[in-house]
Amino acid sequence: MNPFLHKRLRYSLIGILAVNFAYSAICGVLWRLGWSHYKSGRGVSVTGPLVKPELEQALHYFDLLGHLAPLDVDAHIAQGNALNHLQRYEEAISRFDYTLRFHPDNLNAHYGKATALRELKRYEEMVEELRRCFEIAPELDRKVRFSEEFSQLRDEPFMSEFRPKMEKATPPVGAKE
Repeated sequence: MNPFLHKRLRYSLIGILAVNFAYSAICGVLWRLGWSHYKSGRGVSVTGPLVKPELEQALHYFDLLGHLAPLDVDAHIAQGNALNHLQRYEEAISRFDYTLRFHPDNLNAHYGKATALRELKRYEEMVEELRRCFEIAPELDRKVRFSEEFSQLRDEPFMSEFRPKMEKATPPVGAKE
């Protein structure tokens, strides 16, 4: 092999590895920053008080990550969740749909979309998303979150198929049985 070509190939590989390392480092930093702001903005629990500036900052970092790594499922789901908390439901649905285009069986994307549709009172579509969630993860009925987030709709006719699943949900810690 030509020594010049060999040296050039070695430098090219070193350059590729350096770029890959930098790319991974930047993605990691954006993820940690976004997640840190998301947790601060959401409060300690799902029902905790929201801190809008923190959620906006989290959304900014998740958006940057989404542009840098367009196929990063977690970045788009995190964006959708932050948008849900900011009550920007149409935008959240768009993020979840983007994820579902590439990963049609992603439980978190279907569930996030269902919560956004609930807030928009688009119940027929919400029920379809919930059905899809149970197809993907039949054990979802044992999750407290499902029961809590959809409990206000429990007695609606369109929720009749989910009532038994809501009753099977594990009671929250400290709740009287």
